[in-house]
Amino acid sequence: MRVTETGLIAIAQSGVGKSRDRYAEAAEAASSGLRVRNPSDDPAAWAESMRARAASQIAEGRGRALEHARSSLEGTERSLTEVGDALSRARELTIQMSNGSMTDRERLSAANEVRNLRASILSSLNAQGTTGDRLFGGSSADAFDPSGSYLGDSVERAVSVGPATTPGASLSTSVTGDQVATSSGGDPLFQVLDDLASALDSNDVATVRSSLDPLGRLLDRANEVRSGVGVRLAALEGAEEARQSFKDALDARSTSLVGADLVDTAAELARAQQTLEASRAVAQQILSSMTK
Repeated sequence: MRVTETGLIAIAQSGVGKSRDRYAEAAEAASSGLRVRNPSDDPAAWAESMRARAASQIAEGRGRALEHARSSLEGTERSLTEVGDALSRARELTIQMSNGSMTDRERLSAANEVRNLRASILSSLNAQGTTGDRLFGGSSADAFDPSGSYLGDSVERAVSVGPATTPGASLSTSVTGDQVATSSGGDPLFQVLDDLASALDSNDVATVRSSLDPLGRLLDRANEVRSGVGVRLAALEGAEEARQSFKDALDARSTSLVGADLVDTAAELARAQQTLEASRAVAQQILSSMTK
């Protein structure tokens, strides 16, 4: 069948157009690094990539929750360290003031220091977290009133530390005030300090000496709770490392499903460019032959 000049031109234009489209697609893949840019390019790969990306976003949210939990526990640990230091100093003063050689004036001075230590402990146990919540108040907005009475509850906050896309195990991220305000022997923290200050005011050496054991038990309790917080912080660190590794794997999976292989992309771009140049050359030859 004889091909007309118009037909030859149409064939040449079609060849150049297809070659140009192939080159544009290869150039776009090389520029964006994506093999699949639209669902229609590879529906299965696109869908799987979207699932991986959604799971990665969940893992990202889990990371924010873990970071908030870490900040809360670190604040709790600092406060417990302050409480322990204050109780240690109160016990040191008690030992000193139990000595019969101490004067009334020295004990009065020690009483003032004990009251300052009490105020410091109260402040530490009323500390707030980054969101303004009371670190030791449980689910309540308050922790301790000026008298030392506990206004909070025993509800502990928790964060999930299991796999990033499932609820998993949870970890307590708070300490309630009632865990610190009473020793294992039932000694009430603020009452012991109040009694000690009063005994120092009245130069009651026997009562001063009797404060030693309760203070020791309260100090042990504060250190015990602080140690538990340290264990939880270590567990959170492990959970964060696992979460980050899981998220990185999801991101890599999502990219691999829709991403373009750099070597293959470069090779395809080179082939597409050669094909386009060849198509243009053929078209030019056809046009030139028609003008002769």
